[in-house]
Amino acid sequence: MTMDGNNELRVFAGRNSRGLAERVCGHLKRPIGEARTVVFPDGELLVRLEEDVRGATASS
Repeated sequence: MTMDGNNELRVFAGRNSRGLAERVCGHLKRPIGEARTVVFPDGELLVRLEEDVRGATASS
């Protein structure tokens, strides 16, 4: 979750938490944040937030 400069809450989902994030966003009446996860052959992960979160306050 992040709070952007306008104090707007944004929720992003991980690979295994999409359902929970959708329920939370439905309750909050907020859209789910756009994010992408890539799994490399060696098991490493790349998580890319497809929205600007620069300067936002984040918590997990």
